[in-house]
Amino acid sequence: MTEVRWTMVLLLLVGLSGCGGDGLIDDTCDEPQRYQSAVEGKRIVAPEGLDPMNKLAEMPIPRPENAPVRAPGTPCIELPPPIGTGK
Repeated sequence: MTEVRWTMVLLLLVGLSGCGGDGLIDDTCDEPQRYQSAVEGKRIVAPEGLDPMNKLAEMPIPRPENAPVRAPGTPCIELPPPIGTGK
């Protein structure tokens, strides 16, 4: 019976150790994020005799306008900025 108790205590400690942290995770956004390097790809050109691609089916990457400058060391935003049509 003591082996079962020690096993349960060990499993409990292993489970609790996953919940803790010692501050090694950096939750600031000082480094460029992966999505910030997104670029528009090469447009598909339909061969002669075929209908061109539907421009309304594309999802353009919006350009930031009047984006505020973030201070160094500020935490990451919880949600991305809204996507607008721009003009």
